[in-house]
Amino acid sequence: MTIEEKIFAKAEPNFKKLIEFGFQKKGDKYTLQKDFMSNHFQAQINITKRGTITGKVIDLETSDEYLPLHTYQNGQFVNQVRTEYQKVLTNIVNHCFTKQPFHSPQANRLAKLIKSQLDTNPEFIFKNAPDYAIFRNSSSNKWFGLLMHIKRTKLLAKNGLNYSIDDLKYVDILDLKIKAEQQEGLLNQPGFYPGYHLNKNNWITVILNDTISDQEIFKLIKASYQLTFNSKNWLIPANPKYFDIMHAFDHQDQLIWKQSTNIHTADTVFLYVAAPISSIIYKCRVLETDIPYQYNSKKVNMSRVMKIKLIKQYPAGKFSFTYLKAHGIKAIRGPRHVPNSLLNEL
Repeated sequence: MTIEEKIFAKAEPNFKKLIEFGFQKKGDKYTLQKDFMSNHFQAQINITKRGTITGKVIDLETSDEYLPLHTYQNGQFVNQVRTEYQKVLTNIVNHCFTKQPFHSPQANRLAKLIKSQLDTNPEFIFKNAPDYAIFRNSSSNKWFGLLMHIKRTKLLAKNGLNYSIDDLKYVDILDLKIKAEQQEGLLNQPGFYPGYHLNKNNWITVILNDTISDQEIFKLIKASYQLTFNSKNWLIPANPKYFDIMHAFDHQDQLIWKQSTNIHTADTVFLYVAAPISSIIYKCRVLETDIPYQYNSKKVNMSRVMKIKLIKQYPAGKFSFTYLKAHGIKAIRGPRHVPNSLLNEL
C-alpha cells in the first residue's frame, strides 16, 4: 500500500474544499503542487473525479522525482522527507476530505445507495477483519451483502487465475446472493467471480473498482435483498371485467401483475378471480419485483409490477368465496395474507 493509499484510506474528497485549499481543476483532475522542507521538495498531488489519488515528490534541485520516498529506504534524511510529505497529505485530508466507511469510492457510493433506497447501514461485526462489513435484511435478519477488503491476488488465485505484480494491491469486493441460474451469465462478464466467501452456487463476487457500473451492481444488490426475505403467502384479487384472467395462462406460464409494496421475490400469490367466478383459480410464485411500469386508467393505476409464474391451477368453484368465508375471509379488496387453515387446503 502506498503512502497516499494509507493516508487517504476511507476518505472522500470534497471538491469545493479542494479548490478553496489551492487545488486547480485540469480536465477531470484536481492538482496541487506544494513546496515543503524549505522549498527543497515539492509534493504533486492528483485527484480524479472518481476519487482516485496519486502523488509524488520532486527534488527541486534536480527536478527529478525523489524515488527513495516510495521504495521505503531507511535513513535519517529519507525518513525526514517522508515524514514531511505525510504531513502535507494529512493536512489535505483534514481540510478537504470526509471520512467514509470503505476504501474504494465505488464501495462508498453503493453504501449510500443502499442506505437511501433500502434503509440499511453496513455492520462491521468482524473483530479480526475491521474492513469487512455485512448488509442485513432487517425483516429476516439474513445477509444480502458481504463487503471485504482483500488483496486482488487472493481473489484471482482462489479461482485459478494468473496475476501480476499490479494485483498485489488491495481491492474492495462484494458478495451478493443470486439465483443459481444467473451465475454462468454473470461469470462471462468482466468484474464477476464465484462467491469468494459464501456459497459459490448462490453467491457472486463483484469487484468494486468501477469495472461494472454502479447502476448494474445496484440492480444485483436489490435482487439479493429481495432474495433474503422470508417468503410469504398472499391472496390477491383479480377482476375479470378489466382483464381476461381466466385465459391469461393458456399460452404462457408467466405474467406481469400489479405489485403491492410488501410482496417480494419468492413469495407465493393466490389469484382470486372476482364475480362471476368468485374463486381462487391460480397459485403463482413471484419471480421478480419492482419492475418499472406506467399504466393509468380510470380503474387501475400502476407504477411498478411484478413477474409471476404459474404453479398450479384450481377448478372454478373449488375454493369459492363461500369456502373462504369458513376460513375467516370476509372480503378480498386488496392483497392480504392467507390464513394457515386455508393454506393447508391450498
